[in-house]
Amino acid sequence: RDPSLGYRCAKFVRRNRVMVGAGTAVMAALAVGLATTAWQARVAHAEQQRAEAVKNFVSGLFTDADPFSTRSKAPTVEALLQTAQQRLDGAAGGGPAVRVELLEMIARSFYGMGLFDRAEPLFVQAIAEAQRELGEQHELTQRVRLSMLPVHRFRGRRAEIKGELDALLPGLRAARTPAQRELLLEAMTAGVHLAIDEGRYAQARDEAAEVLALATAVHGELHAGTADAALLVASAGHFLGDAQAALDAAIRARDLLLRVHGRESPHAKVLDGRFMVGRALGNVGRFAEARAELVDVLAQVQQVLGAEAPMTAFVANDIARFALELGDEPTALRHAQMTLAVATRDAADDSQTVAMARLQLGRALLAMHRSEEAAALLARAAQAIGAARGAHSPLAIDATTLHAAALAQAGRRE
Repeated sequence: RDPSLGYRCAKFVRRNRVMVGAGTAVMAALAVGLATTAWQARVAHAEQQRAEAVKNFVSGLFTDADPFSTRSKAPTVEALLQTAQQRLDGAAGGGPAVRVELLEMIARSFYGMGLFDRAEPLFVQAIAEAQRELGEQHELTQRVRLSMLPVHRFRGRRAEIKGELDALLPGLRAARTPAQRELLLEAMTAGVHLAIDEGRYAQARDEAAEVLALATAVHGELHAGTADAALLVASAGHFLGDAQAALDAAIRARDLLLRVHGRESPHAKVLDGRFMVGRALGNVGRFAEARAELVDVLAQVQQVLGAEAPMTAFVANDIARFALELGDEPTALRHAQMTLAVATRDAADDSQTVAMARLQLGRALLAMHRSEEAAALLARAAQAIGAARGAHSPLAIDATTLHAAALAQAGRRE
């Protein structure tokens, strides 16, 4: 036979089977490794380009704010966000992922300032573009869908929250990348809030403990995410009847938040932790301490977040509650009115946020013998709470009893 290349190769393989097999396996492994490395490099390069495009867009907002302008003061955060929104269509580089990330960033910022009407359409737009351009399984798509959940919660849309969590949680629980685990924590946190809003307090406590365990495993103890999870545990414990345990949990969360964020300037999360401590102090009967702490928190919230930030409603509501316990009806009335004004501006009329505000204002009016006004508010609160949590839930029974007291006080005993 002619000593062709094919003949020689076949002979070589037969005579050196082990060596050739090992060499082939090594070459195959190298090929797979190189392909994986090349794919990872492409992903990393795309992520770097996206991050660079986002950074350039944001930094451009500040460099374009003319330092030699004749305006008397620097542009506000809201003005910068409005400029960002106007420029978004011209954002260069990075493709649809950059645009989705910028939409979400601007929407989150508007939400953080309590400007829900500005935030919500941007969230809706970001979700639609992410689903169309990036696909349902893309990390950014999942992230913007989760970012929308706090807006749904404040507006009382429990069905929308449940639908999103049912769709997102199974996939996120199976995910293993650090970014996906962060999204899982965010989704699980939303699930705890939904359980609280629906009166499933024991389930909320158990799920909050699961969030804290996962956050500690992912981040370690001294991390903002772990501190947030500790605050979530305290929030869930508030509704379970063991007031001292709730106070202990709130103090632990506040102290961890102070370690993470510092004491120098009032950080929003630290204020949230102090709010939980103030609420818990009142729940163990230390009303004067509770009111003093919450009054200071409210002043700092208004300074840091604005006079009409959503958090003012929650803090003012508890100030009203404890002022009533101390017999200070005028203070209770003033803060209950503040709570309802903020809540009705941003939340749906039949939401739990508005119902709780009406319940507290009804209590204050009842204490001041303004019976008919109290009865009208308490009837609406009882109806909304009963629809959301069931007519036999403790809070619904409380609201119905207060409504009955207001009717009796007004002389409508039948």
